Amino acid sequence: MNYKACDVCCLPEALQTKVYKAVKRSLSASGLVGEELTEAIQNAMDSRVSDLSDTINITRLLRSVK
Repeated sequence: MNYKACDVCCLPEALQTKVYKAVKRSLSASGLVGEELTEAIQNAMDSRVSDLSDTINITRLLRSVK
């Protein structure tokens, strides 16, 4: 399945968890903390998978599912 065209919420739960952890790690490393970090993570989780390519290596995560 081409997950890149999906919303993050439509991914299998295990993959959503991987995306969440990768996004949190990336955004924390960029200096976001507290409420700002929480909001940015939620925005990422509410977006399309393809929109996350500038934040995380989504291709690597999707390959781990196959």
